[in-house]
Parts: sequence; C-alpha cells; structure tokens
Amino acid sequence: MAARNLIYAASPRKKVIGIAEFIQKELQWDGKLIFRIKNLKQMRNGPTLEDLRNDSILSKSEPIINELKGNLNPINKDAALRLLKLSKVSLDNSNVENIIEPEVVQNHEFSKVEKIAEPEISKNHELITYYEFITFHPSFSYEDFIEGLRPLNNDDGQISYKVDEGLFKRYSRFAFNALMAKAEIEKEWGQMENIPQLTVEEKEKAKKAAGEVSFYLVIDEINRGDISRIFGELITLLESDKRLTADNELIITLPYSKTKFAVSPNLYLIGTMNTADKSIALIDIALRRRFGFIEMMPDYSVLEEKLVNEDKDIKEVFDLSIQALKKVNENILKTYDRDHQIGHSYLLKLKDSKSRNDAIEDFRFIWYYEILPLMQEYFYDAPAKLKQVLGNEFIVVENRSFSFIDNLEGEEFIKTIQRVVNSEKRQNEIGD
Repeated sequence: MAARNLIYAASPRKKVIGIAEFIQKELQWDGKLIFRIKNLKQMRNGPTLEDLRNDSILSKSEPIINELKGNLNPINKDAALRLLKLSKVSLDNSNVENIIEPEVVQNHEFSKVEKIAEPEISKNHELITYYEFITFHPSFSYEDFIEGLRPLNNDDGQISYKVDEGLFKRYSRFAFNALMAKAEIEKEWGQMENIPQLTVEEKEKAKKAAGEVSFYLVIDEINRGDISRIFGELITLLESDKRLTADNELIITLPYSKTKFAVSPNLYLIGTMNTADKSIALIDIALRRRFGFIEMMPDYSVLEEKLVNEDKDIKEVFDLSIQALKKVNENILKTYDRDHQIGHSYLLKLKDSKSRNDAIEDFRFIWYYEILPLMQEYFYDAPAKLKQVLGNEFIVVENRSFSFIDNLEGEEFIKTIQRVVNSEKRQNEIGD
C-alpha cells in the first residue's frame, strides 16, 4: 500500500467499515501495529463480503482476488468509488481525492494485520517507520535497549530462555535495510543474524544514499537512565567515524546472540533532558562528548504564532498570558537561574479556546494547577524569593512559610494577572 493509495478495513463480521488514504505505517515499541491514515470515511452500512463477491466491479478488485487476507487491503479508484456508492457515502465522483481532508490526521490501530503488501516492508514481513520514541528511566537496561535473555514457558512446563532484541538493535536493522533498499543493494539484515558484509562498491553506494533515508530515535529523559548500563559497548559505535561505511568502521560481536552488529550511518539519536532537575546527573561524560547539544529556552515567538484569534477579546487573553509568562521568567532569572524558566509549552493548549470565558478559564487552570505548583517546588525553602517572582497578588509570606491566596476567577483573575505584568512598570513610574 503505497502512500496516497486508498485502503479499507474489514471488521470481524466480514463487512466493510471504512475507507481512507494511507499515510504511514508504524511498529510501536510495545509490539502494536499502527497505521496512520487521513480522515477515515466510516461506513455504518458498508457492504458485506457476500456483497463484494456479487458486485461486478468489486468482485474483480484486489481484496476479493486475494480473499481479504488481513484487516487492511489496497484498492484502486474505481473500487473505492463503488464502495462509497454502495455505502451511500457522498463523494464528488470527478475527483476521488475529495474524500481526503489533509489537515485532519487520525490514528487507527489494528492489533493484527496478516496481509503485508507494502513494497517498503522488509522480506521478513517487518513494518518500519522513520522515527521511534522512547523514555529512559532508572530500571531501563542494556537488555531492553540492545538485546537480552527472555524467559519462555515450554509445553512441558519447563522454563527456557531465548535471546530477544531490544529497541535499538531492531531499529538499527530497520535503518540498515531501508538504506540498502535506497542504494539498490540486494542485502537485508534479519533478526538474530549478522549484519551483512558490504563490498567497497556497496559501501560507497550506501554512503551516498544515507542522507536520503534518515531514521531518528528520540530518547526522552535521556539523563534519567543509567547510560553506561544501557549503552554498553554501543557508546563507541555512536561516533560518526565508527559507523558503518565510515573510515574507521567498527563492527562488534554482541554478548548474548554472538552476532555481528554495527550502527548504520542513516540512524540518528536525539536525546532530551530537563536541566532544571538537579536530583539526577545531567549526562554521562562518555556519552556527552559523542553528542552535540542544543539549548531550548522558552520561545515566546512560538506562542505569538500559535495563540492567534480573530476575536479581539480572546486575543487579549492570549497576549496577557504571554506577557505573564515573560514576566515570571524574568523574575526567575533574577532570583534563581536560567535553567528553571517555565517553558512555552504550558500555554500552547490555550489555542483551543473558543470564547473569552474559555480562554480565561483555561489560563486560570494552567496558572493555578501547573505554574504555581511548579514555582512552589522550585522555591519550597525560599518563600521570600517566591514572592519576588510572583509579587504580592498570589502569595502571602509569614516568616519562613508562605501560602497562596484563594483562587481568583473570571475577570478578577485577569485584572490580577495584569497587575503582576505591570508591577515593575508601576514601581519605575513611582520612582521617577
């Protein structure tokens, strides 16, 4: 099923339940299969299997010829139009693309897909995606990331163990196989197999094609994991000159499977971490020198771009929220440090507000239940500094303790926020 082809799904009742345009396939870390599609056209009265077999057009379509193997099957334009007509789903027949709404993307998960028809899918029937996301945590290990032993219950009740590949090893194979396909090299890296050896000519072809088929592994909270335990010997393989096809190419033997392993040049790792969390190490030095670092400070231009509305009353609340975030972060810089500034993502959910009252209530919820608790955590032992950040409008300090003023609502909350934003301006005017 190539991109922009139409597909349909058959339910357990052998009845067509929808038709959509296929965008991308994804094999998740937990083993679930995800198909990303554009605007599924659901069919409450879709044709049954018997209807399909008796129809003059659909009986000749690929799904019927292949006996509806699997939940998803590719169909052509004529079959798509016929399905929609039988199901009484409106469509301008002059342009089948009218069933697609490009701005609306939905995820529809199918736990079992038996038919594999994608040319991009490997010979081993493995679905690939060009990005993967994972979160590190203290108990995450080498066995989870690269490979390790997993227990199996035999039919006789005995326990045996098999080598199971982790996320990075599997994703490395995906990247390698996609690179080979792009470079038109007839080699594939299968599960529990050695990485295929490449000739000098094949390495040159792969090196040239690497930039055209990039894979990305995003590791959230990368500093929360035990880096040396998770990466093991992989740390050395991450270096650009140690990658496959590089000048100092390094291929190692993995300890469990005893298979040959290397990192493909088209596979990139992106790690994220919160530098404000001082309770954990920032990052292992051995890994740090193998990564480039990009600091992500609060970006108010993102909010100015996203928080827009033709209704001036709603826009006023949006603008005030941005000003309030700027003000609080300015005060944090003065009283604490730059790492503890509040990120702009807190306010992005405001963009869905449909009225001024909705915008005020959404902003109020963010302020009282997300921003203030975060400030309380940052300044739990320094109430005086917390007051410097928030001003007198939301906090009362008594000796070494503090308390927040009761929640304000509606326009009263907005007026109070305005006073916080304008507090320094008023002080300067008084000083003058």
